[in-house]
Amino acid sequence: MATEGAATAAADQVDADVITCAWYHAGIRDFHLAWMRANPRPGMISIVRITDDRLVDKLVEENKRFGAEKVYVFRSQGKVLRNLVKLLPIFSLYAFWITWREGRRRQFITHDGFCFWMIPSFILRRRCYLFAHDPKPHESAEQAMAATIRKRYFRWVYFRKHWRAIVVGSESNRAKMLEGNAVSDTIVSPFPKFDADLFEGGAGIPELGGETGYILFFGRVDIYKGVYDWLVANADGLVKSHRVVIAGEMIDKRVLDFADRVT
Repeated sequence: MATEGAATAAADQVDADVITCAWYHAGIRDFHLAWMRANPRPGMISIVRITDDRLVDKLVEENKRFGAEKVYVFRSQGKVLRNLVKLLPIFSLYAFWITWREGRRRQFITHDGFCFWMIPSFILRRRCYLFAHDPKPHESAEQAMAATIRKRYFRWVYFRKHWRAIVVGSESNRAKMLEGNAVSDTIVSPFPKFDADLFEGGAGIPELGGETGYILFFGRVDIYKGVYDWLVANADGLVKSHRVVIAGEMIDKRVLDFADRVT
């Protein structure tokens, strides 16, 4: 048996055949689907929570295409219900009920352990793996209102709460877990492959009017990702000779200093 807080590097130790996503949106949706495809399990069940008006039939079809045998959808539309689900264990109880009804033992949570905050640790440590995309709050989160509360919440959910294991996508995140003395074991599992099959609405690589030789960044551009620092370091090199295309939410507004080269 692994010792408390130990780290292992075997993704196949995530012996769950229920995959749960508390926020099925954008990159988290992509990760959820990609994980199922990269880690197939017989009879995989997908349980997702949606907060937008996406078509359920389409959602079910894409989950089955990526490996789910059954798909359950929990809707929490509207600001009041979305916030209520954060405060009360509504979605987590729904996910546990489905898992129990289907006769399954364990589930893998691909996003948002905060929806499970009221579930006792003695249950979570037997039944739930949690993927920690970002074990520590980003700089932008530290600058937001209620940052102190959020930081303590992060620490409690990821470091002090007992899970069957915390799954991380990199050795650097594993180091953060160990540095923070996480009470749960840590499993390192590299991010699954993202490709064009994941894109919604037939989206693809931008053509930029036939322009060639551009640099493409995918995902949320936050301070910790270092996009601005890279632009500064390469201002007289690649950035000068190539257009930079950013496909994601712009959090680090400093990047706009290079608006003449960034799309």
